[in-house]
Amino acid sequence: FKVRADEIDFNGKMKFYRMCGYLFEMATVHAKKLNYGCEDMKQVNHYWVLSRLMVHVNQYPSLDQKIFIETFTKSLHRLFALRDFCITDEDKHVLALATSAWLALDRYTGRPARPEYMSQFHGFHSGKHAIRDVPAKMDLPDPAKLKATIPVRYSDLDINRHVNAGKYISWVQDQFGQEHYQQNQIAKFQINYHSETRF
Repeated sequence: FKVRADEIDFNGKMKFYRMCGYLFEMATVHAKKLNYGCEDMKQVNHYWVLSRLMVHVNQYPSLDQKIFIETFTKSLHRLFALRDFCITDEDKHVLALATSAWLALDRYTGRPARPEYMSQFHGFHSGKHAIRDVPAKMDLPDPAKLKATIPVRYSDLDINRHVNAGKYISWVQDQFGQEHYQQNQIAKFQINYHSETRF
């Protein structure tokens, strides 16, 4: 990919949530190649949701820079299908590493499915790890310390009619002011998606 003007911030670096968007795009492309894409899952009345994500950033790309994203599946962890990512530049310097845990949900009940086909995922494991740790379960925040209430709009929704995974990350980033980002960038980030948010 080539970093576009609408993907960088006032520091001239790629916005973190846009970087994560590329990870989700690559997961979609690769799942389709493995015959576990959106249309394939519809056939068994299931769909994928991202449950947990952990990202470590070494360096942020800048405008017009070419970045390369490798993704690979790993084994299963309980009901989670694990997937890692590695973002590099043209000189193969590692810009960011990520690991993620995905759930197959039943389209009618919204509950985690226990499909027989998941056992095949063990055969997809390349033996590589971008981040060896499995993304951990995080405790829910104290309701008394909630930062913001955010209405869900049309532009927030994805093909499954729930809020796109990347949108939550942009919401988190928006809770910090401009001055914060003049001095700081995200080096490590972790998020759990506990439930679906709809319109």
